[in-house]
Amino acid sequence: MRFRKRGGRSSKMDWRWKGKRIEKVKKFKYLGYTLQRNGGQEEHVKERVAKAVAAMGQVWGIGKRRFDMD
Repeated sequence: MRFRKRGGRSSKMDWRWKGKRIEKVKKFKYLGYTLQRNGGQEEHVKERVAKAVAAMGQVWGIGKRRFDMD
């Protein structure tokens, strides 16, 4: 993956690996981390927050259900 220091239009050059053209994508996931073309982390953070909210929703009421009679 190639990052540029300055903004602007990307080059029209085709990247190749072993004679095959490499596809240009806006984002991809590597080892569970979402990398974006612009170097941002917004997509990865959104995924993490969604997973955390789902996990909290599953366990949030456990204490109330188990210890409600105290």
